[in-house]
Amino acid sequence: MIPDVVIEKRNQLIQDRYCVIDNILTQEFLDELRRESDRMLDNVEHPPTWEYQGSGLHASQRKKIKQKHEKNQD
Repeated sequence: MIPDVVIEKRNQLIQDRYCVIDNILTQEFLDELRRESDRMLDNVEHPPTWEYQGSGLHASQRKKIKQKHEKNQD
């Protein structure tokens, strides 16, 4: 990566809190990462109290806990 691009990406990271660096990971590594992620997700047990938001991953309960707490304060 040329120095100008490095500076641009660094500035974007500072400003936006993320940046995209194209072609940094090999296809082989991405395939391995996908296989391992699938394996881990296939073996996870989901408690019935978890909520799903389309991704099938654990969603935070903070909002519901806060709403319940506020309701109890009334």
